Amino acid sequence: MTESNKRPEPPVLKRDGFQICEGKFSVSDIGRVDGSRLEQLFQPETLRLKREQKAARESAHTLFKKAFFVAQLKYYGVKFASAAKVSDLRELLEHAVRDGKCRRVPAPVIQIEKSMQRDYEPLHQAWKHDALAYDAKMKKQGDDNFAKCTTAGERASLDLPRFMEYYFLTDGQPDRNKRREPLAVRGFEDRAGLHSIAEPVQGLHTVSGGDGAHRTVCIGWDMDAVWSLAAGINAESAKIRKQEQDARREGDMDDHREYMKQLSQGKTSRGRKKKTAKGAKASSFDIQQCRGSYIVHCDAVSDGWSQHSDETFTLDICSGKDRTLIADFQLGIIEGTMLLGLSEEQLDELAECDSNSSSSDYDDEDSEQEQNYKGKKRTVQAAKPRAAKRSKATTSPSRRVYFRLRGAETGEGEIFYDPELGHLDFSDDDCVRFDGVADELLCIGRNVKFQGFKISDTPQRRPAAWSSFSEKAYEKARVGRWH
Repeated sequence: MTESNKRPEPPVLKRDGFQICEGKFSVSDIGRVDGSRLEQLFQPETLRLKREQKAARESAHTLFKKAFFVAQLKYYGVKFASAAKVSDLRELLEHAVRDGKCRRVPAPVIQIEKSMQRDYEPLHQAWKHDALAYDAKMKKQGDDNFAKCTTAGERASLDLPRFMEYYFLTDGQPDRNKRREPLAVRGFEDRAGLHSIAEPVQGLHTVSGGDGAHRTVCIGWDMDAVWSLAAGINAESAKIRKQEQDARREGDMDDHREYMKQLSQGKTSRGRKKKTAKGAKASSFDIQQCRGSYIVHCDAVSDGWSQHSDETFTLDICSGKDRTLIADFQLGIIEGTMLLGLSEEQLDELAECDSNSSSSDYDDEDSEQEQNYKGKKRTVQAAKPRAAKRSKATTSPSRRVYFRLRGAETGEGEIFYDPELGHLDFSDDDCVRFDGVADELLCIGRNVKFQGFKISDTPQRRPAAWSSFSEKAYEKARVGRWH
């Protein structure tokens, strides 16, 4: 036997336009159709029942191809020109059927079949020998590889049917004595395949636990035990996700700490904050100090949507109209534009005024400083102080900044155009940190809390126009999703 990585193909013996493969006598792998059936295919109206007539017409439509006509003509010994057209071959076969030439197979064709079957037998036996040897070799190789597996996940990944036989079946039948305890198949990716292959097995239950890369199928005979095992994996996965989230946040905070270091050294674009003279009254809070780029932490999103738990949420604040601010926010499940100001009345007027405006909502000053953000780790900017003309400062004795926001859900892009309300409480006049609350956020809930930490005085994303999330934009996007 020649060594090969492929299973030997069964031999094909050809002679006089006929062939035999695995004992099947045919013409180009097309079998002979009995003469009475050919009559029905050519004349379906001769059948008694309407459904039989319909079935015959459908079969004829499928079968009536050149190869079919050639095969039937050869079976019944009807001569034809090799270059004949399909229409000529059809007509020739139809006449042969009508003339009764297809009621029996001619003796010469029967003799050819007998002769070929006799000559094919030794070829077939030799192939069977080689195929059995190959199958035995592959089985041993599979047994050896399966024996090397050390975990359920490795066994399932290598050979799922063998995995089922190893743990839960004997000769294809349920065997509760092989594995009594529920099994967590960790590291196995084809979870749908395991659920599917286990479903027909009476009494066997499967449940998936965990999420993301830690998603794991639990399988066993006791449904309560299987669910309990999956619940444990859920808790374990949540703990790991929290650890990963904390580590990521710690990495994000490096940028904030670097910004704070530069701020203390007077190296940020705002420079070192002037100290208030002893006995002098502290200056009021200047909303323009809020401008810049912030990383945002929001447990409501990170804990509620595992697919967003490893993302860095951001808020980039720019100068807006009438001494207000406008910002781009990226909060995983939602994104959009935020208007910020010291007066809720002013924000409501501005939001209403700009709902259908296509003009720019932000100041050119921040536009000139804008930097492209492409998902890489956000870095601290150390731009030199600018001498550009600034708008008149808007001040407040409090550090509370109100906002209105609207945007879109990041999955299907559904827009929420009714402005959501909330506020940011900044920690100091340098606006290096804030605690925020949104009264309500689409998909997330009510009284959504979040925190922001400044990493740069320069916003790194350009906010979309407030009108980008208008009712008109919502309707256009809604129609687009269905057409």
